[in-house]
Amino acid sequence: MSAAELSIGLRLVGITRTAIRQALWTERSLVKTFGSRGTVHLLSAQDLPMWTGALSAIPPSRTGQAKDVQLTVLATSHIRS
Repeated sequence: MSAAELSIGLRLVGITRTAIRQALWTERSLVKTFGSRGTVHLLSAQDLPMWTGALSAIPPSRTGQAKDVQLTVLATSHIRS
């Protein structure tokens, strides 16, 4: 949430963290949802139907992420548990 709040704060003059939280949790004018790469975004509730319509046009993958952002076997072999 702090990254989303910072991102909005950089784009809008005079916005506060309190105002963002109120829009999200009280007014419900912002929604928290996944974007095209599986990352979490804050979107205007008014724009949500457009975003979900656009995202539904992306072919589904096994991991829920677009093919171009998935780790390959080579990349995952370097990750230690």
